[in-house]
Amino acid sequence: MKKLLHLSIFVWIWFSVSTVSAQDETRGSLLYKITGNGLSKPSYLYGTMHVADRMAFRLPDTFFDAIESVDVVALEINPDSMLSVMLKTFLNPDFEDHSYGEGGNFYENLSMTESFNEYYFRQLLTSADNISNDLMFRSSFSGEEYEESTYLDLFIFQSGKKLKKKISGVEDFAESFRLEMLSYREDMKSRDYYGGRGSNAPSIDEIESAYRRQDIDKIDSLSRKSMSESRYKYFIVARNVNQADSLAALMRDNSVFCGVGAGHLGGDSGVVNLLRYKGFTVEPVIDKLTKAGESKKAKFEKLDYTLSYKPFAPADSAFFVSMPGHVYDLSSNENKILYFSPDMVNGGSYEVIRVRPNEFFSGTTPAELLKLQDSLLFECVPGNIELRKKITLPGGIKGIEVVTESREGNSLRAQLFTTGQEIIIFKVSGLEKYAVSKNAKPFFSSIKFAPAHSEAIKPYVDANLGIQVALPENRLIEKNFRQKPVEKSTDALKIYAYDKGGDRRYKVIMATYNDYLYLEEDTFELRAIINEFFENEYADDYTVKQTVTKPFPVAEGYGKSGDLYYFVRATLNNN
Repeated sequence: MKKLLHLSIFVWIWFSVSTVSAQDETRGSLLYKITGNGLSKPSYLYGTMHVADRMAFRLPDTFFDAIESVDVVALEINPDSMLSVMLKTFLNPDFEDHSYGEGGNFYENLSMTESFNEYYFRQLLTSADNISNDLMFRSSFSGEEYEESTYLDLFIFQSGKKLKKKISGVEDFAESFRLEMLSYREDMKSRDYYGGRGSNAPSIDEIESAYRRQDIDKIDSLSRKSMSESRYKYFIVARNVNQADSLAALMRDNSVFCGVGAGHLGGDSGVVNLLRYKGFTVEPVIDKLTKAGESKKAKFEKLDYTLSYKPFAPADSAFFVSMPGHVYDLSSNENKILYFSPDMVNGGSYEVIRVRPNEFFSGTTPAELLKLQDSLLFECVPGNIELRKKITLPGGIKGIEVVTESREGNSLRAQLFTTGQEIIIFKVSGLEKYAVSKNAKPFFSSIKFAPAHSEAIKPYVDANLGIQVALPENRLIEKNFRQKPVEKSTDALKIYAYDKGGDRRYKVIMATYNDYLYLEEDTFELRAIINEFFENEYADDYTVKQTVTKPFPVAEGYGKSGDLYYFVRATLNNN
């Protein structure tokens, strides 16, 4: 009798499982169809991995059909809105804590400017490549033969844009960041960031294996094992709730294709179950990739998104150029200025780089600097040089144009100009022939330089800093003091001015230096600054002396380096 009872229970359980509807199934698919609860058209949910690895691109035919069928394409965060935050913070070379000031010798940093050499030049020509890679490609470089041209989330975004779908997001970047910080805070209190798991955490191979099997419940289980309780609570579950709420609201008026990390789909608190709790029917779409899907993927990739160009000029109006989108200032210091405008949809980046190496203050002429750049191109440009020629813009500004192609077949086109004040590089890079395509032409054809400023001596006044100094109007000004309220900064204000056709050059530096550790005499500080200046300029001979003590201490220095003569004056205001 007992045997019969056990058998009856087993048969009942087996029968119940075998008759579970597709609505309750969560294995064997990363694509889910959402219907019911008042929806007039189906919507779709897909679990992504934020990588370019081909493993993430095992996409079924219905993946492409679903994107084509909807009104809105959504991701965790809308790339259009996320871009501004990322480029102003995490991807900005200057995003760091300045509260402890700059490292090294303050006196040396105050006057030191980099010299132009092959290393310096190479860095300029690849200045935003890492940023472009993080934003648009996620290439591992070492494994790029096994990767797609972009990561899956961005492929979904690009496809939506090219198909003229509305683009949206199901999370707010600030809220997601707040939740992540909450998890860190609780982990710090409990000292349980790894939840005691540490080396026992699942490996990447285990997670990738679950993703290949499209087992979202297993992915959720592995996520739990790899995180502390608080991190899983805030970074996964709380975000799942936000994603499900936002997607439900978005589907009321639109059919939606939504791609979120696969780790958010499975489990009792996953987005799939949360949508079911809200009354939606959520069913896995079981399908495979065939030649039809591969053809659609290739079709999506070949579609071109039409760009809208707008004129751009920096604050000093030194030049004008048309850019295809918002321009971000990613300058890491006052001697290297980078303006960056990414084309996230077609896979290209537009840059303008302005540099003022030490040669400008040490007597090197623009013609000599241009010749130096030309001689270093072979060593410093990435890839094989396909085109190299000298160019001249209206107004007589001379430059060099270079086009290169990398081993992977990607392109770069740059035009380099040297004025009497700075080197300015206009550069486009991107996938395949992007840099020489129709997209890049409006950028290069629009380049114009402003007429040279007057060399008449006129006062420069800044009431905020309490400074007035007579300088030629032909000047470049860098103001960073409003952006960096720091304890110790060598770049609060820098002014470069030129007259006599560049034969006479002037530099004004205003810096903040609150030194609480070493209380040196003011006169020592001033002499140390001037001494470091002459050392950096490799002066053959120089003298430094104190000239005034009241109301503010002043020191002066006279020096000579070859045919160049220097006069330096330093003063200090303790107010």
